[in-house]
Amino acid sequence: MTSDLHNLSLHQPYQDPADVIIADGSTMPITHTGSISLPTQSRALHLNNVLYVPDIHKKLISVYRLCNANRVSVEFFPASFQVKDLSTGTPLLHGRTRDELYEWPINPSQVSAMFATPSSKATVSSWHSRLGHPASSILNTVISQFSLPVSKQFHKLLPCSDCFINKSHKIPFATSTITSSRTLEYLFSDVWSSPILSLDNFKYYVIFVDHYTRYTWLYPLKQKSHVKETFMAFKSFVENRFQTKIGTLYSDNGGEYVALRAYLATHGISHLTSPPHTPEHNRISERKHRHIVETGMTLLSTASVPKTYWPYAFAVAVYLINRLPTPILHLQSPYQKLFGVAPNYDKLRVFGCSCYPWMRPYNHHKLDDRSLRCVFLGYSNTQSAYYCLHILTGRIYTSRHVQFDESTFLFALPTLTEISTSDDIPPSTIGGHSPTTLPNSPSTPPANPCSDLHAAHSPPSSSVGTTQVSPLNSNSSSSPSTSERTAPQENGPQPTAQHPHPPNTQNSPSAHSHLNNPISPMAQIESSQTFSSSQSQTQSDASSSSSPTISPPPK
Repeated sequence: MTSDLHNLSLHQPYQDPADVIIADGSTMPITHTGSISLPTQSRALHLNNVLYVPDIHKKLISVYRLCNANRVSVEFFPASFQVKDLSTGTPLLHGRTRDELYEWPINPSQVSAMFATPSSKATVSSWHSRLGHPASSILNTVISQFSLPVSKQFHKLLPCSDCFINKSHKIPFATSTITSSRTLEYLFSDVWSSPILSLDNFKYYVIFVDHYTRYTWLYPLKQKSHVKETFMAFKSFVENRFQTKIGTLYSDNGGEYVALRAYLATHGISHLTSPPHTPEHNRISERKHRHIVETGMTLLSTASVPKTYWPYAFAVAVYLINRLPTPILHLQSPYQKLFGVAPNYDKLRVFGCSCYPWMRPYNHHKLDDRSLRCVFLGYSNTQSAYYCLHILTGRIYTSRHVQFDESTFLFALPTLTEISTSDDIPPSTIGGHSPTTLPNSPSTPPANPCSDLHAAHSPPSSSVGTTQVSPLNSNSSSSPSTSERTAPQENGPQPTAQHPHPPNTQNSPSAHSHLNNPISPMAQIESSQTFSSSQSQTQSDASSSSSPTISPPPK
């Protein structure tokens, strides 16, 4: 318990009125809850659900919660105490008694580190960009409800030209009259066609929107005919994940959905369709399309990212939309409605900004640069990590240790030669690049909603261009905290389902295999890290011999 609200990170109002009863029988109200980090000699100890009690005179720590949440033990002595790591027995902290209480020692220099957030001086406009350019009313709700740190000098949202350019639209559709009482009772779906082919030849995406929670799943497609196998994999995933059945699927009369009728009838799923040439009747899907496309296009425009990267931006857009409050849910987010837990905005960063992943494991010698200047492309949903694109080589690095410069955008620079700050590639070789991308995957919900950062999407993949650095072969490995991947061209259908339970692989090596056969939707659910490749090993070897590569260290 604490009496200082500034001690808590991302605090929120206490849900139910409650009081703390003290020794003399009097009560003190609890108004907020939050999290706190306590520094030690080797690692920080974290406490969640810390109570904010304004009238309390002493800050108190529950030894039971401290030990169980951090796997530590506490030894008490008459004049001191000691905190040890439960696994190794290593001492982490020593404290003394004061006024007949055991006092947790904190140096003045550690206080700011305990309660600082990565965005302590962020402006309202910066949060507007981080959250994917939401409406001002939604932005103010998030800032107020989660007490996000905002600079006092720039506390008002300035006019956003990117929103004006990319969000101009007609009068909205009428409100839907369908009511639902549970998750997956009504599922709305539609296919969107892109006028621009992505780097991996994706031309479509299909969305599934749950009417009850408004949670959205997005799958990039190369052909409309892949909708059937994508839905079959999606059905198995969500019904197993949420232990409930899909009741009704609402779509248009497109051929991709007509092919689903027999399958839906076999599994007892009703199929409602909109009349021909009246997309307004499928208003939930149509409005969701507009929201995704507007947000994604705004992300691309803000960072000057080429439109061939639209699957990345749309995947991040869905990730953010699922975590933003909506008036339809009485200012709850779809994520909170689905999982009953508030989303975490602590690690959001501006899409397309400059980033610097930790590259030490890839160094050939000790004097190599420790990082590369990359472009931030999204969040991993299988690791607590970010995706970083190195433009010059077209390589994607998945790293937990990333530093960001949210004020600069590499794609907006006049020439790509300005990017070559830590590479061995001469400026004459820059140009005609076709960066590789990430494994294509949908916006799948996390198994543990509390680990919120990378749990709901992974950006789709793209192909390697003719001038591209050759991809790593199938026996390459990655570093404990930074992994590297390139995705060769793929053949056949690529339904993009992702494993619903992201493993904790922050500190363990990961390797990605390149297969010659397309992956079935069920296989991708079981193994989300697998790639498919139509390039021969001879071509890869030839390309790698003429282009610079970065070799990861052995496991």
